[in-house]
Amino acid sequence: MILKLKCNLENLTRLNLSNTNINDTTILHLDNLKHVEVLNLYGTEITDESLKIIEKLSGLKRVYLWKTNVSDTGLENLKAIRQDIKVIGASS
Repeated sequence: MILKLKCNLENLTRLNLSNTNINDTTILHLDNLKHVEVLNLYGTEITDESLKIIEKLSGLKRVYLWKTNVSDTGLENLKAIRQDIKVIGASS
């Protein structure tokens, strides 16, 4: 489903994927959403691997990562790499 919607959502600014089956594989389809400012991944199966995609979302201002499989170290690394993003997660 995400792959099918990808080309129509390039100008999207908010994306709520909370409690969906998004994971480290399916998140790869979000890589072109450069205008997303708010991304909610609460309650998903993503891990630290997904942070490589998240950090490349140039318009991102806020990301919700609690109740995911992202480690505290992963959260801290994302905060260090993208100091312009408010990261909301287990260690926030």
